Amino acid sequence: MSGCSQHTNLLDSAAKGKFSLFRSQLKVSLKNTPPPLVFQPKASKGSPLILAAQKGQNKIVSYILNNFLEHLELEYTMTLKSDVAGHEIKGATALWCAASGGNINIVRELIGAGANINHSTATNTTPLSAAIYHNRQAVIEYLLIQGADSSIADQEGLAPIMIAVLRDDEDAFRLLGK
Repeated sequence: MSGCSQHTNLLDSAAKGKFSLFRSQLKVSLKNTPPPLVFQPKASKGSPLILAAQKGQNKIVSYILNNFLEHLELEYTMTLKSDVAGHEIKGATALWCAASGGNINIVRELIGAGANINHSTATNTTPLSAAIYHNRQAVIEYLLIQGADSSIADQEGLAPIMIAVLRDDEDAFRLLGK
């Protein structure tokens, strides 16, 4: 099997939460490739950690964090599938993806492992902005409790509270106003 298809299979098992298959594919990948290259995002396909975080695969995220913590802040470019135009987010981390997807348990675990709560993408959106944009109330509340900076504006000049107003999200507005 080629290195490219090995990596694709590894990403697929991470995204789908196939833990046993993921572990066996990871072992094979690590025999042929050093860990930094296994976990480095490939083009717009992502990395095992980022895809598992985005898809809510808690067990795989925990395994990666417990065994490969140094790859926590890797960035990649993702295309939001919910956006008809195929909106790209450059510089997204696992925390940004988990916040956007509303995966509160993974958000907790990533922050507990030391993820940068205020890491900004290329357009200066933060995990808090992503959670507000996607109406992820539990994530918004948790990020704020953990000290997320609600004053960081994106490249359009929109701070999280402005995003909440534009999205007519009274709950997020209330949380941000505390």
